[in-house]
Amino acid sequence: MNEKSSTSWPAPVIESYTLEKMPQQKTEGGPPRPIAKVAIKGKNFFSRAVSPKIMIGDLKVLDYEITPDESGIILYLFQRPKDGSRITVSYGPGMVGELEEPFRWDQ
Repeated sequence: MNEKSSTSWPAPVIESYTLEKMPQQKTEGGPPRPIAKVAIKGKNFFSRAVSPKIMIGDLKVLDYEITPDESGIILYLFQRPKDGSRITVSYGPGMVGELEEPFRWDQ
């Protein structure tokens, strides 16, 4: 089912990801800066009342933004995930997308 309806939504699909490591600058005070940005591409990343649960292995990603066309999510990482972890996006039971390719810090 590729169309949204009032009672069901298609599960998210993760097709690929890219990793951009952020340069670390020493700052006095202020908020922490992300160490990396991960862009995941796919489909069915909806902005809705229920926020997605995004994981890279056992690391829960709290800072993210869904692209306006709902085909991607930009993740901001403040700690390094374990190599070999799976990237998942979940909106609840039966609504989980998982990338087949394992996450690699050094691509």
